[in-house]
Amino acid sequence: MTDETVQRMPIREHNSKICPALIMSEQFLKDYHILIDHVLCGLAEQSIPAVIVCLGALSPEDILPPTIDIIKYPFFDLPFLGSRNRRILAGQLSSLKPTVLHCFCPTMVAITKKISKDLSIPYVLSVNSIAKKISGMFLNTKRMAKVITPSLTICNSLEKKHPGLRSRLTVIHPGSFAGDRVSCFSDINKTPAIIVSGPLKKPETILPLLGAFRHLVIDGHNFLIVFTGFGDSVSQIIKHVRAAGLLAFATIIGKTRNEYTAVKGADVFVRCSASSGFDMLLLEAMGAGLVVAGCKDGIEDLIIENSTAMVFDPDDELSIYSCLEQILDQRDKARKLAQKAQNHVRENYPVSRMIDKLIEVYYQALE
Repeated sequence: MTDETVQRMPIREHNSKICPALIMSEQFLKDYHILIDHVLCGLAEQSIPAVIVCLGALSPEDILPPTIDIIKYPFFDLPFLGSRNRRILAGQLSSLKPTVLHCFCPTMVAITKKISKDLSIPYVLSVNSIAKKISGMFLNTKRMAKVITPSLTICNSLEKKHPGLRSRLTVIHPGSFAGDRVSCFSDINKTPAIIVSGPLKKPETILPLLGAFRHLVIDGHNFLIVFTGFGDSVSQIIKHVRAAGLLAFATIIGKTRNEYTAVKGADVFVRCSASSGFDMLLLEAMGAGLVVAGCKDGIEDLIIENSTAMVFDPDDELSIYSCLEQILDQRDKARKLAQKAQNHVRENYPVSRMIDKLIEVYYQALE
């Protein structure tokens, strides 16, 4: 069963056509480009036009489909031209006639609020992290119709910090296209590939994992390790990998489309520390049919011990070793766990359901 076979949620009939303007930062687009890809794909399938506003020097056209209207902001990178930048942005957006603004990251909520006022249209805000408290001045506004969170854990955290938002909070799970086969150990002639995903609060946090890998090699296990998502810690990670004698088994890739390509050809996904933001790569790994091993304390509500993943203590080398050894030695069991996780994604995180709920929120914002 593929995502397309999941029963669609009914979309309410509405007289007005919706056209969302999706507002995000350069960093958000780098971190969540696969999510934006899925959103744009789903909206296009429903014949709903969308425009992207991206803050930063990144060229969004290198990441996003060429058919999408893209506005790079600011137009003049000078602090004293902020008002002029905003007027130009409002003018360009006005010509595209958006009906609702969707701010995908809190760092862009200030400009979103101003443009919302300039164009007299509502906005919705997505919060994908529990790391920071959002300024109340950006939340206590009538034009902000909804606050969207990707998981119940983030929603509950936000409600505790901002009790006044309770009526406007909603959970919309990010969508993923679950594969039609389980990638985990699908080729018995291939050396197993293990994806290790960051980021880490401190580079030293990875030492117990590297120690476990080293002892697995000593015990005769053969595998490849792909490190991704470590950002500015890459040089320190390389240093630790070299010290553990694992350079011959490892490669490091940046946070680009390459990491999603690597996931689809891998067998095991290791999340070595909990993230404060929703981990789209973890979701994609489960959807691709990788067996997942990681720490339980995440905010995605995805890692369910012995149901969607195997769990270890990230600070305990023996715990990590035992978990990975079991995966490598009991491959049939690992494939069954990977299939259960893939089914979980297919049933609970389909792109079609995400799009239906987004459209519903966009319509509600107009009421």
